[in-house]
Amino acid sequence: MIVDSHTHIGLMASFRYEARSVSDILAACDRAGIHTLLACHHLDLVYGPRAGEEAMRRAYEESGGRILAYCGFDPRLPDSASVGERLLSAPPYVGIKIHPVFHATPAEDPRYADAFALARDAGVPLMSHTWYRSAYNPPQALSLPERFRGHVERFPEVRFILGHGGGGLDGLGSAIEMMRTYPNVHADLAGDVYERGMIRRLAEAAGPERILFASDIPWLDPRAQLGCVLASGLPDDALRLILGGNACRIFRIPQGA
Repeated sequence: MIVDSHTHIGLMASFRYEARSVSDILAACDRAGIHTLLACHHLDLVYGPRAGEEAMRRAYEESGGRILAYCGFDPRLPDSASVGERLLSAPPYVGIKIHPVFHATPAEDPRYADAFALARDAGVPLMSHTWYRSAYNPPQALSLPERFRGHVERFPEVRFILGHGGGGLDGLGSAIEMMRTYPNVHADLAGDVYERGMIRRLAEAAGPERILFASDIPWLDPRAQLGCVLASGLPDDALRLILGGNACRIFRIPQGA
């Protein structure tokens, strides 16, 4: 069973999507053979965890349970932890998502410790947007993988996912170093990151058991990243872990659900 561990629901005004609705997203995933999606509503990232709740619950129902949810955590909002605690008490919420760039908050900010504490107490994974230093997009530096080091050390029981795996080859070294140092750190493959050999290098350096297939749909067509995984040259047992086995394990998704 293929699980896409990094997706979104809802539109962003600055971007044109081919898959605009839940039915569009499900159709795109059906074409790629993807069964289960882990999604964070864009409203959560911009306005906090209450904003996308109703739409995420509708997506869960419309998808017949195929779309599971991350609750967004905004460190600038004092009720993020209490709202997250309520959401994570029942489906469809199975994880937490943070985004230092959208939040204009550096990853090491002590307020993000509340997100890690919430993940620990709820027993769910925590995923964050990560990227590399970008000359054309300087705020991306707020989300460098190594900037999470203090939180990861303080909360070793939290399964922490480096969204976008550091953002490509420029961030891959940092992601690998974090994964080698901390056994609770994972990486997902979402985004327009298609460098030849990157997935194989990540798997050989950190182990395929800590890599999650992800596409960032609706920003991108999931077939693009799926093709990269299938063309990586990794053995079948590693592919099975990356494409769904790892996500089923850490998010407690029944195999064949």
